[in-house]
Amino acid sequence: MGDTFSFVKLPSNKVLGATKKLPYTDHQLNRIIDAVKDADLKDYIFIALYTGMRIDEIAKLTVNDIEENDGRVLIFIREAKTKAGIRSVPVHKKIESIISTRISVTSDYLFQSASENKSGIRSDKHSKAFGRVKSKLGFNEQYDFHSLRRTFITKLDRAGVSERISADIVGHDLKTMTYGLYSGGSSTDDKFKAIDQVKYDMLD
Repeated sequence: MGDTFSFVKLPSNKVLGATKKLPYTDHQLNRIIDAVKDADLKDYIFIALYTGMRIDEIAKLTVNDIEENDGRVLIFIREAKTKAGIRSVPVHKKIESIISTRISVTSDYLFQSASENKSGIRSDKHSKAFGRVKSKLGFNEQYDFHSLRRTFITKLDRAGVSERISADIVGHDLKTMTYGLYSGGSSTDDKFKAIDQVKYDMLD
């Protein structure tokens, strides 16, 4: 009986620890933003913090992906690996000026400094630059650019935003029968109300 499950190999604590990714605190974000000197990278960070978008989603943004809706701005993610990833993302008022400034100087990609690497990833340059900044500040592998997305989702959660609305904003699938299969999704107004609750001590 003692050898019944001897073939099962459990992951070591070291492996589990290495895969545990964490969101940033407001204090940590303040340190990172102060350390970033590149204007493009700083805009990447702000957009991620206020939309929860992935870094390559930001790098691929074009003028045609931005639309106005009743005086507010929406970003449309038109290509994604999953159906849930194709979505409209409400633009927080804190980053409207970043979006409008970038639109005013280009007719193509919002981030002209981004360029595809051999794998076709436009965000590679700025992803590496962010990695260098956070490493110099002493952050370990539990923190990366994607942690900004985790931070945004944490803000929504702590503001009491429903998982349904949060999932629709960040492009996550919901597996439940009721929401995942039958729901038509959150309204644009619901998403704007949710995103307006995202606040950071050092920025607001």
